[in-house]
Amino acid sequence: SPTIVYTDLNWLLTNRISKDFNAAVTECGRYDDVYRIDCLRQNMQRIAASLPDDGDYGRVKRILTNAAGKLGGIVEKYADPKAPRLTPPPGANPRFRQNRSYKAVRRDKVRQAMTEAAQVVQEAATQLLRSSENSAARLAHYQSISVAVGSTKVLLRSL
Repeated sequence: SPTIVYTDLNWLLTNRISKDFNAAVTECGRYDDVYRIDCLRQNMQRIAASLPDDGDYGRVKRILTNAAGKLGGIVEKYADPKAPRLTPPPGANPRFRQNRSYKAVRRDKVRQAMTEAAQVVQEAATQLLRSSENSAARLAHYQSISVAVGSTKVLLRSL
């Protein structure tokens, strides 16, 4: 789909962000737990990269970029260098067609890694809510995005 850049709040972009997070949950949920954090990280990074640098979505971009960076730190901290990278099949996430591969975290550390990742996700969702700064319009959009971000925690509940 063509890239439309809006710096002012609009439901087209806010709803696209929500759909992108829903697609990430669907895609990453198909994979073994050890790959889910990196899958979420890359999806979150892609969503952030698609947002404008300034205006009301600039804040969202900074929060998501920061959270994706923290998820990357968790993946590195618990990385399993022996595990193969997971390359998703074509069409695994129709919203992001680029080729990608996901790194595994160590199976014996997956629960700890997921706990830390869930904290990062919760922190990002909370930051979004706090960033609305007395603007009713911003609050509605940021709440919607916060819910979408928070919905990814379902991926981080290891068995």
